[in-house]
Amino acid sequence: MKMHNIDSLGIIAGNRDFPLSVAESARQQGVKKIIGIGFLGITDRSFGKFVDQMFWIGIGEIGKLLKILKESQVHDWVMAGQIPHKFALRALKFDVEGLKFFKGSPQKDAKSLLGGLIQKWEKEGVHFLESTLFLKSELAEEGVLTNHAPSDEDWQDLKYGLRVAKVLADLEVGQTVVVKKGVLVALEGMEGTDATILRGGKLAGKGAVVVKMARSHQDMRYDVPVIGLKTLRVLRKAKASLLGVEAGKTLILDRKFFFEKANRWGLSMVGLGRENAKT
Repeated sequence: MKMHNIDSLGIIAGNRDFPLSVAESARQQGVKKIIGIGFLGITDRSFGKFVDQMFWIGIGEIGKLLKILKESQVHDWVMAGQIPHKFALRALKFDVEGLKFFKGSPQKDAKSLLGGLIQKWEKEGVHFLESTLFLKSELAEEGVLTNHAPSDEDWQDLKYGLRVAKVLADLEVGQTVVVKKGVLVALEGMEGTDATILRGGKLAGKGAVVVKMARSHQDMRYDVPVIGLKTLRVLRKAKASLLGVEAGKTLILDRKFFFEKANRWGLSMVGLGRENAKT
């Protein structure tokens, strides 16, 4: 079923299953040709099976990446999948363009680097689409999304976590917080969502509430909040009782199996509006 007037698509792939889901959905929606660019040591090697042509590069090879973009004859591109923050601190092997860009960027957080790259490449004629364009039906809706509704106490923690997570995300620190009984247990830093949940679960014990939010002005072309089956397994390991995510901006991968397992395991999940946590 063709939903978009796009015959060819390029995907710059980060880690995990997000790029694979984009490729599958794009193909189902009528995209005939898909080109993939993956980063060595980051992108899942199986991603190459989902595209017609695959290029592999190092994370610091910005010049090589631009060359591929310009010579591909593909106009529309998507960035999908996370580039872990820790790579900004490593001694990366840059090409000339990569070194120039990295040194010239005043801030080294994901938003500044990825946003800067998109601006740079669009000046060269490359067009970037929202990374969720082919996955709109997979975004979280607002309201209770599981069979198990939160308790009154969990709702209070959810509201508190929402307020803190919004500030945290807007400060470019992280997107996830863990709360229990009105106490802020853990804030996400460079370690990422899964490690934050596990750390929060270890500190809080059974019944913690996890909240994950996007930025107030989230650029949906990159770094979109994503949850999936791995997130669910981490929540279970941490013995969390509830997950709150931002409605309309959080992508749920493997949606059918995600909710089947969440309901089977007795976990609650809520899609949150930015203004209030309970409708």
